[in-house]
Amino acid sequence: MSNKWFTKILPYMIISSLILSSCGYDKVDCNNPNAHAHLYTKDVDGHHLARYAECEYDYVDGWEKHEDFMDINKYDQEYLHALDEGEIFGPSHLFEGKKYFGYLYDVMANNNDYLEFQYEYEVTHTTYTYDSNNKPIPHTTTTTEYAWHKKQSDKRNTGKVRLCHYQYFAYDVVEYNGQYRLMRSNSVDDIREVLDDYPYAAEGCWEVVKTNHKVNKHHVKDLTPEDFIEDYNHPDLENKTWDLHKKRTR
Repeated sequence: MSNKWFTKILPYMIISSLILSSCGYDKVDCNNPNAHAHLYTKDVDGHHLARYAECEYDYVDGWEKHEDFMDINKYDQEYLHALDEGEIFGPSHLFEGKKYFGYLYDVMANNNDYLEFQYEYEVTHTTYTYDSNNKPIPHTTTTTEYAWHKKQSDKRNTGKVRLCHYQYFAYDVVEYNGQYRLMRSNSVDDIREVLDDYPYAAEGCWEVVKTNHKVNKHHVKDLTPEDFIEDYNHPDLENKTWDLHKKRTR
């Protein structure tokens, strides 16, 4: 991508994973015969985001198209397509992470770790055999099965607990065998740990990882995520800039 164009586009840029064939989107004819990318904007949780995309739909996933556009060359097209190519279950709405770090900070601040609790329940199974007159004979058995929920005071809780912890990831565009490709970072406890090497983030830039614990079932009702504080690091929420000053934050 040309440095001049890329420098100009960054203040406005947030790249979305566009689903161009989705129903309900209106494609508008454009009289510009040259390759170009239109400006799209979206307000998300009080943050005004913008991106350029080679797209002619009025609205895409809440993004509104504007007449503003930039001419792009072949390399710009390939770069934009790589940012927009996505993968299964993501990414979505890629943007330059440091430029829009206020949004990322709010995401981390609002994602609070939580606990899930294993509970047991009985399931009745009935099978049939048949006597010599072909009359069905029922055979009923009861088994104990297990599942997870957030009901901390449920009498069925077994004492197994898992901490559900948010981790974050970002993306970069790399050139491989002459083609641009999107690469995802490892998941980290504070997204700033990877923004230097993976400058693009997404609206859904997190995943939940879980660790299991066993406690006395009578103590389950008193547990909080802080009881498992050593399982992970956490975002440095005292620092609201994109520059991460320390790795372990609590």
